[in-house]
Amino acid sequence: MALPEVCQAQALSRLMSLALAEYTPASLAVIGCTTGNGFEHIDPIHTRRVVGIDINPDYLAILKSRFACKIPGLKLIEADTVPLKRGKSFFAGFYKKETTTGREHR
Repeated sequence: MALPEVCQAQALSRLMSLALAEYTPASLAVIGCTTGNGFEHIDPIHTRRVVGIDINPDYLAILKSRFACKIPGLKLIEADTVPLKRGKSFFAGFYKKETTTGREHR
């Protein structure tokens, strides 16, 4: 995401903004949350619970330093997720139940 000519970070942030504006979820899970790209669009008045999952503890530490005070319902989990088929991706704004796998970062 570091290549400026690709603009991937900007595109993902815009997608997050559009999804949050359209759906206004009470809870949100972001798998592969990295350092919180797009989290600046989360309104904690409407989205009270946010779960970020990433395999990289350094990314989660950066995300925590950026957003823990701005998003009171933020929970970060260090975990590997089931690999998706190569070439497939998804964007989802639904989160129903909490998993007990993985290690939490508080």
